Amino acid sequence: MKGEKGEGGGINWDAEWKKAKARLPEVPVENVSSRRSTPRSRVGRDSIRDQENAVLDIFSQESFFKVGGAVVVFLVLFFVFVIGPPEG
Repeated sequence: MKGEKGEGGGINWDAEWKKAKARLPEVPVENVSSRRSTPRSRVGRDSIRDQENAVLDIFSQESFFKVGGAVVVFLVLFFVFVIGPPEG
C-alpha cells in the first residue's frame, strides 16, 4: 500500500485523509438540508415512528409479561403432568 510513512514507519493517516478529502467533490450545504426537510419525507418518517411506537408499546406493557408468564407456567405444567417423563 503506497502512502506517506509516519514517524513509526506506518502510514500517516492524517495526510492520507487530507488527500482523500481533496479528491471528493464539494456538495453544497443548501442541497443537502433542503432534501431532508421535504414534507413527504417528514410524513413518511412520522408514519414509521408511529408504527415503531405501537409495536414497542405492545411488548412493553405489563399485561404482555403477565400473559407470557402464564403461558410459560401452563406449558411447563402441561409437559410435566400430561406428557409425563420420557419412557426408557
